[in-house]
Amino acid sequence: MAKRPTSRKAGKLGTRQKKRATRKAKRKSAEPSAYTVFISHSSKERWIARQISKEIEALGAKTWLDLKDLRGGDEIRRSIKRGIRASQEAVVLISANSVTSQWVSYEVGIADDQGKRITPILNNLAPDETLAPLQGIKAIDLNDFDDFLVELTGRIKKHLGKTRKAAK
Repeated sequence: MAKRPTSRKAGKLGTRQKKRATRKAKRKSAEPSAYTVFISHSSKERWIARQISKEIEALGAKTWLDLKDLRGGDEIRRSIKRGIRASQEAVVLISANSVTSQWVSYEVGIADDQGKRITPILNNLAPDETLAPLQGIKAIDLNDFDDFLVELTGRIKKHLGKTRKAAK
């Protein structure tokens, strides 16, 4: 059995390491947190969801997308809740497949319960064909997704400005 060092020097080393770790954590928390967008979609539209994710990340935001953020063995419901909680808003790809998807309905319900901004993106559907909880929310047609990206850019910049002010 190895003995623990009892000298003062060893004790000071531990204290120095703790202080260094504390300073590092403060610096890290002072950095602006990334704007994160949760992407909800039917698995049948995963290609479109990936493209949406790429476009959003090209603006400097992060995305939560099941295809890249869920791992084997993860508890899906818990991971989704965590992903939505960590995001500033949600994008919901609305299609003939997603309006019948229990997972999409679940994700919309969680995002709504958490008070997140939700933007429906319509893929070959009219606004009145969307999920009931999204009926009163302005939807964007997938063909006009660039308009959404312009709006999102403004929200990202505003978020980064707020986090920088809070860090000072």
